[in-house]
Amino acid sequence: MKLTEWYSGDQKPMPDRIGVYERNYKYECGKKYYYCWWDGKNFGFGRPAVDECTSIPMNLSFSQNIPWRGVKK
Repeated sequence: MKLTEWYSGDQKPMPDRIGVYERNYKYECGKKYYYCWWDGKNFGFGRPAVDECTSIPMNLSFSQNIPWRGVKK
C-alpha cells in the first residue's frame, strides 16, 4: 500500500478527496495508526483495517484535528 506524506490535523484545507485516510492517534489512545473514512467534511471513527472503513456504517471520529495521510491505490 502506498501512502502520501503526513499532514497536520490542524492544516486547512483538509483532504479534498472522499475516501480512506490513515490517521495518527498516537496521543489520543494506545494504538498509533487507524484508517478512517473522510466524507468530505468529517473523519469517521478509526478502524484497524482499510476494508473496515467502507464495510461498516460511519460514525464520526471524536478527534477531527489529528495528523492524517492519504492511502494511494
